[in-house]
Amino acid sequence: MKLYIIFLSFFFAISCSIMAYPPEKVKVINFSSAIGRRPEDFKKKQKFIESLPIDGTVYDMCRRPDGKSFISDWFMDPKWKIKYEHLKPEVEILRSIRWNKPFKLFARINLSARLNTDWFDDQAWEQIFNNIEVAAKAARMGGVTGIMLDNEQYHLKPFCFNMQKHRLEKSFDDYRRVVRKRGQQFMQALLKEFPKPVILIAYSNSILFKSNLRINSLGLWPAFLDGMIAVKGDSKIYDAFERAYTYRTYKQFK
Repeated sequence: MKLYIIFLSFFFAISCSIMAYPPEKVKVINFSSAIGRRPEDFKKKQKFIESLPIDGTVYDMCRRPDGKSFISDWFMDPKWKIKYEHLKPEVEILRSIRWNKPFKLFARINLSARLNTDWFDDQAWEQIFNNIEVAAKAARMGGVTGIMLDNEQYHLKPFCFNMQKHRLEKSFDDYRRVVRKRGQQFMQALLKEFPKPVILIAYSNSILFKSNLRINSLGLWPAFLDGMIAVKGDSKIYDAFERAYTYRTYKQFK
């Protein structure tokens, strides 16, 4: 059975999303802070969460070793060497929750917010991939369904060709080749610790339909995703279509 996943930020839009597809093929996954974003929030609010018409939610991994911010936002920053020990307390909380209904959890990895690394810097990317392995292990050990890749470019624009360091010396095709390679390596690092995850992507290629990739701020993203798909193995990848945030009618979802 094919699984359709609709991503929402506001609960009152859920009824519209369910009308768009046969109910048995729909999984409604929350991506808002209304019910909390940390495992400890879920443990405290479990009864309330289970009363909602949702099938799962996204969560942020715990704080960095310095106690500031969520690690979910920093996996792609090579300055941070994340260890499993940093995430283990959160894994134990996840494993302690006994859901009274089928409920899917997705560990969020923020792909873009702190990604300011030269795509051609092999050493820096090696550390990033080490961090991704740790993230994947923590998700698997926590017993979750999969990974939410948040590729919205909140601050930086790592997938914009015109923002690249070597854009005057290297062509757009040069960048596409190296970004595709990084996508493959990213997926291989993730699958090394989490062999069969369900992967949700906030903005997949649907957002770039009929776009000029060379000038689009996400123009290099398809190369990264192509690299992931090339080595996806037994994983499942879904376009979560974050643009549906503002949808409020049946016609929009259809």
